[in-house]
Amino acid sequence: MTGATNITKNDSLSPLLLCLACLGLLAWLFQPFAGKVVEFWTENPTYTHSPLIPFVIAYLIWDKRKTLAETEIVPSYRGGLPMLLISSLIWIVAVGGKSRFAVELTFVFLIISVVWLNFGSALTKKLSFPLFLLLMMVPIPTILYAAISRKLQLLSSTFGVAFIQLFSIPVHGEGNIIYLPETTLQVAEACSGISSLVSLFTLAMIYAYISQKGFLRRSLIVLSSFPIAVFMNWVRIAATGMIAHYWSLEYAQGFYHSFSGWIVFIVAFGIFLMVGSAISYFSKAMMSRS
Repeated sequence: MTGATNITKNDSLSPLLLCLACLGLLAWLFQPFAGKVVEFWTENPTYTHSPLIPFVIAYLIWDKRKTLAETEIVPSYRGGLPMLLISSLIWIVAVGGKSRFAVELTFVFLIISVVWLNFGSALTKKLSFPLFLLLMMVPIPTILYAAISRKLQLLSSTFGVAFIQLFSIPVHGEGNIIYLPETTLQVAEACSGISSLVSLFTLAMIYAYISQKGFLRRSLIVLSSFPIAVFMNWVRIAATGMIAHYWSLEYAQGFYHSFSGWIVFIVAFGIFLMVGSAISYFSKAMMSRS
């Protein structure tokens, strides 16, 4: 009996050890690119949350440890192996083409394929969301990032002017420039709202996964992060313009400008929590009626 138990334990440990070995090999292959990724995270405020994601993933996996322990491990040669081979070929092409985004994105798919190959479809399915979160660590391509940021700049300027006009303040906007009677404001890329949008979107997914059940309810919470983040950034720009008008540009560009980003994010997250509570309330009310 003891011998049979030991065999079972060894069999269950084999996929884990093999997976760790494969992940170690992937980490070694990714080492030449890791420095650039970390540098991008530290220099770009949009991705300051990225180093925290591995800790969130570790917690989510630990939280599901009982369910994962009860899941049968059957290596997937029909699903995981083809994905690993395809991802490896794309990786080679991406490295040869020196495409930062393709290298980082393919690296995530290599990790997923290694887990899928060694642990099988059933366990990988239960780890689908933690594995999906790895994609939130991959920075958006520079061209796409600049295009989105530019559009958000113009939208933020337009609606910021509209908000200021509600308070009967003479204001005029041209592009990302806001003209006030006593001063002029420029909505820079850092004030476009893309940083809070990416951060709140990531936080929305984690909150939706933990607090809600069902694809529809989770999707509603995640999608609500877009209008909330954009709207709060418009409010921030309008508030900056009014401070510059009633007090001085020095106040608008000093401590307030740095701290207002945190204020907007906290308020946006508060609104976001209320949306989540409302979705939960109406879902329970509909279930009780049925």
